[in-house]
Amino acid sequence: MNSKKDSFNPVSVWLAADFATARSRAMLAAALEHVKVNSRAMRVALIFTDWNIPNRILDAAIYSISHSHQALMGFLQKYLLYIEQHPELLERPEELVGNVFAFVPEDYQAAFNERYNQAAASDSNTARLNLAFSGRVLQLSAASDIAVV
Repeated sequence: MNSKKDSFNPVSVWLAADFATARSRAMLAAALEHVKVNSRAMRVALIFTDWNIPNRILDAAIYSISHSHQALMGFLQKYLLYIEQHPELLERPEELVGNVFAFVPEDYQAAFNERYNQAAASDSNTARLNLAFSGRVLQLSAASDIAVV
């Protein structure tokens, strides 16, 4: 592609938030809808401002289902819809994990489970990096703060 008209540069959007909050999940749902329409021109990354169970579920899904864009998008959309329909599960996070595991495509279940268990460890590098980046670089002071980069 030599012509500027034929080339494009994808836009990367980072969403920094605690996706256990309704406001953050709405932002993620809007971003996913936008990616669905503009999948060749947009990428979305998540930065977690808290390392709670709903965020660890998202991390495990992104990490383990990353080889299939359609499977990952399907999981994320089902996950967000499920929490919207059952917000009381945010008060019972261990039950949430068991229920959303059914949304993970069969080919990715072992990898999802392994990543989720790694993320649950108190010394998780992913947790430390996300929390440090959101606090030090983005200067988000509370888990309820959100940022779009």
